[in-house]
Formats: sequence, C-alpha cells, structure tokens
Amino acid sequence: MSLRDQVMATFRSQIGVQQTGDNTGPEVDMYLAAAGLGPGHPWCAAFIAWGLQQHDIQAPQSAAWSPSWFPVSRTIDNEQAQAGDIGGIYFRTLGSIAHVFVYDHNPVRGSNFVVTIEGNTNDDGSRNGHSVMRKKRSKNVIHKSSNWIDT
Repeated sequence: MSLRDQVMATFRSQIGVQQTGDNTGPEVDMYLAAAGLGPGHPWCAAFIAWGLQQHDIQAPQSAAWSPSWFPVSRTIDNEQAQAGDIGGIYFRTLGSIAHVFVYDHNPVRGSNFVVTIEGNTNDDGSRNGHSVMRKKRSKNVIHKSSNWIDT
C-alpha cells in the first residue's frame, strides 16, 4: 500500500469520531495534543496534524493554525489535488483560511464538487462543529490546496 493510501486509511478510520464536550473528548484531545494544544481549542487543523504524524509526516510548526498548512513550498493548484492533500476554506469575515480538510478522493476533473474528510465540522459544514465527517464541498469554496505527503 502506498504512503498516500496508508494516510487515507488513517483519516478514514476516524470518520464518526465526535467530541464529548466543547472541543474535547478522548480522540479530540489526542488530535489537539498532536498540534501542541490542550482540550477546548478548535481542532480541524490539529486533526490533520495528528493524521499525518501517524505516518511520520512533519506538520507545520503552527499546525493548529489553519493558514500554516499552505506555505508556498507546499501549495499546489487546486485542480492538481489528490486524496491525502490538504484544502483550505477562506472566511471573509475572518480575513484568512479558517478551516482545513483532507481530500478524500482524487477530485473529478470537470466536477464542481470534491469529497473531503474534515475534523471539527457538522452537517452544515461548520468550521467549529462536533465530528469527523466525510463531506461533499463545492470547489468554489476551496481557497488553497497543499501537498504534505510527496516531498
């Protein structure tokens, strides 16, 4: 199995995990610890850090901060993203990328949607939800993509 496939198996194994308090719970606390944080913090980026660290893939130093996942050296064209790459959603009200996800499948060229795996989301696609979920997102909301698997 390729490294990319192994990484995706790890992320997929977490689908359905739910926080048991306000940004806390056994698995959520584990994700947050991977980004150097304790319970109670938003955890979408920490979830990504945890998943990659399971395969000895180095997360950015500020892994809990969503924009840190998109340095120039790692940024790729959104249309080139593959399963395992990271996507970021920009929130105009916050003036930055404020939610990140993992592409679950290679995006279908010509389609307006991608399938993602996201931590700290909900049925409405919130950036501060309660679960690890598989989501269908419009490509129009993706601000940037990055590749942390292939170095």
